[in-house]
Amino acid sequence: MPVDHGWLVLGAETAGLATACAMAAGLPLAWVLENRQFAGKRAVSAILTAAIALPAPLLIYLLVSRSLTLAGMWAAGLVAVQPLLARQMRAAFAGVDRSYGKAARSLGVPERLVLARVELPLVWRAAAGAVAWALARLILELAAAVWISRLRE
Repeated sequence: MPVDHGWLVLGAETAGLATACAMAAGLPLAWVLENRQFAGKRAVSAILTAAIALPAPLLIYLLVSRSLTLAGMWAAGLVAVQPLLARQMRAAFAGVDRSYGKAARSLGVPERLVLARVELPLVWRAAAGAVAWALARLILELAAAVWISRLRE
């Protein structure tokens, strides 16, 4: 009996897109949560922590079984991996010595460049590890959800 590997390719493409979007949103969110004080900071942090408690495979299965479209799978993957990526990146930014950023600011470096040229090079290994972990986890979760939905057929 021939084996269909199309679901794995679809899962990998979807996981890659969802992970890239989660990282693009999670990196600035983590930096802001770690380096700035603002009203509602505790609420945003609590929402991220509560979102981790969602059972990602079940969430993906429910969203995928409702609409097995690329957009549905992407949205499910983004919801599943975004909180975890943001938390890992926040921990990475917490490990950066704040004196580097203060020194750059005192030399007149704009705030957006402090992130890009000073702090991001210090956390790139943690960022790469978080992305690799999220991508692998999401590929497996999407594959399991698609596999379970095919068992029901």
